[in-house]
Amino acid sequence: MNDIAVRQQYDRLARVYDRRWSRYISRTLVLLKTWASIPPQAAVLDIGCGTGEFERLVLSEKPEQRMVGVDLSAKMLEIAREKCQAYLNVTFCAASSSALPFPDHSFDMVVSASALHYFDQPEESLREMRREPDRARSGCDPALSRSLDQI
Repeated sequence: MNDIAVRQQYDRLARVYDRRWSRYISRTLVLLKTWASIPPQAAVLDIGCGTGEFERLVLSEKPEQRMVGVDLSAKMLEIAREKCQAYLNVTFCAASSSALPFPDHSFDMVVSASALHYFDQPEESLREMRREPDRARSGCDPALSRSLDQI
């Protein structure tokens, strides 16, 4: 699926996304949060952040955590900003996973939950993640984080 099609699909789904997928989102993101073991001082990049539910989950326990969420869908990002407006250390921006608008080593950790299959250029997206820290994680798949070392 290309970036334009993904953006259009999720712009249409944005308002119902959390309700439609609440059980899946909750289970997946709790698992990701536990698996990632995010240090409190870490700056975290969430690729494919959607409605910001992962940010809300982390920040509800660690309100000082520095987080940046990127997504293709402007409508999903609007919801993310609404959800997380009380937290000062989180920002959201529209960006493709294959062209992240950040200098190298801007983050201590990269996460991405349930988004890899939507990446228009998955190899380039993984290279972009690799520009960042040694602790790039995708979804809840430790095997994928090992494969980032080979890129």
